[in-house]
Amino acid sequence: MIRQLHESVSVIENAQDYDLHRKGKVRLIDPLFMIQGSLIRISEQSDKVKRMGQEAYEKAKKGTYVKIVNV
Repeated sequence: MIRQLHESVSVIENAQDYDLHRKGKVRLIDPLFMIQGSLIRISEQSDKVKRMGQEAYEKAKKGTYVKIVNV
């Protein structure tokens, strides 16, 4: 959206030196799937998916810090 204001602007994520902080509603996806006739969460079946969900939750809870950089 910033590029719509000025074409030669770029943004980077930087939690120490930032111009904007954006924190939205936390929405995570952990779908159900059927295995042997029972519905279970995919995170209960895969440690990798569970870890990815935790990392996404922590990042969403912290928010995004954006630094505007002129190009």
